[in-house]
Amino acid sequence: MDNRLQKAPLMRIFKLKVASDKLTEFSEIGQHNLTTSIAKEPGTLAMYSTSSPDEPSTFYIAEIYENTEAYEKHVASEHFQSFASFAAEHLTDRLVYQLHPQWLKEKAEAISAQGKDSLTVKLAEVDVKTESNQAFRDIVVKEMAAAMEKETGVLAMYAATLADNPASWRFFEIYADNAAYEKHRQTQHFKTYIEQTAEMVQTKKLLTLTADILVNQGGLFFDLFL
Repeated sequence: MDNRLQKAPLMRIFKLKVASDKLTEFSEIGQHNLTTSIAKEPGTLAMYSTSSPDEPSTFYIAEIYENTEAYEKHVASEHFQSFASFAAEHLTDRLVYQLHPQWLKEKAEAISAQGKDSLTVKLAEVDVKTESNQAFRDIVVKEMAAAMEKETGVLAMYAATLADNPASWRFFEIYADNAAYEKHRQTQHFKTYIEQTAEMVQTKKLLTLTADILVNQGGLFFDLFL
C-alpha cells in the first residue's frame, strides 16, 4: 500500500498505568479496539499497544490518524467507547504526549501482530540543543531514510517532536526482531548519525518495549519539509 501524506497527520503517544488486577481485561479490550479500528477506519493509520517489560502494568500506546476528522470518527465508534469506559474506571495514571510529526515511514506491507509477537519495538526520547535542532533533524532524517530503504528488517520508523517543545524528540521504531535491530545498529548510516549528532544531544533515553498489539495500514510516508 502507498499512503503518502501531504499534510501532517495527528500523532500521539500515551503512557498508561493499569490496575494490576485488570491487565488481561485491558489487553482484550485494547485488542478489539485496535484491530476493529484499523479494519473499519481508513483514516486510522497506525495503532500500537506496547508494554514495559519491567513494569507489566505500564503501557505505551502510539496512534496516528490521517487528520482530526479521522480521529473524531474513531472516538465516536462503539469499540472506542467500550475502551474509554474501561479506561475511565481502571487506569491509575495517564500521560499524553501531543506530537508534531517530522518524518514517518512504513514498509508497504501492513503490520498486524498480536500477542507478545517477536517484533522488536523501541521508543527513544531525545532532547537536543535548541541551536542544533535543524541540523539534528537533517542528519536523523537522512539516517532513517537509509535504514528504511536498505534494511528489510526495519519495518517502521516515526520521528516527531513534542508539540510544546520542538527540541524534544520521540522516535518510535519497529523491527522484524531483535537481530534486525542489532544489525541496524552496526550499519554505517546509523554509526554516522551517532557520530554526527553526539555534540547536539543533551539527553537520551531508549526504551525497549514488549509488542502486544501492533497494527497499521502500511505504506505510510510523511516528511514535514516536503
